Amino acid sequence: MINSLQINGLLTSCRELTALCSQNGWIDSETLNYDLLEQSEGMIKLKVWFEEIAMEGSGCVAARIACYGHVDIDYSDGIECALITATK
Repeated sequence: MINSLQINGLLTSCRELTALCSQNGWIDSETLNYDLLEQSEGMIKLKVWFEEIAMEGSGCVAARIACYGHVDIDYSDGIECALITATK
């Protein structure tokens, strides 16, 4: 089974979460949270939420936008080969 440390590692390093962003900003990993919705052998479903940081052209933070969605992680071929899908 996958543990919370492995889930955090996958979420903070995957690019798939950007599908949940609305302004093409950056994911604030300090605000990244999740709830485990479902777990079976080799597969988990999560509800995730975080703040997206939108920048101005000058490099200043323009806004912090709340983002949320669902993430499926298929790790049946091993955690290092996990397939991640994010949907709003």
